[in-house]
Amino acid sequence: MTIWVFVEIAIILVWSPLHGIYLATGITQTTLAVLALGAWPHPFLQRTPKHPPSRF
Repeated sequence: MTIWVFVEIAIILVWSPLHGIYLATGITQTTLAVLALGAWPHPFLQRTPKHPPSRF
């Protein structure tokens, strides 16, 4: 959806308030999905231990 709106704006060169709403909604949904699936290299909400666990 986000790519569709971006390409549509680039082709017709007209901005509508609905384009902004759909674009913001798509970016928000994509960001939340990436964070929820843990696909980000370092999850934002993960706590790091003070001392790393020993390997022995």
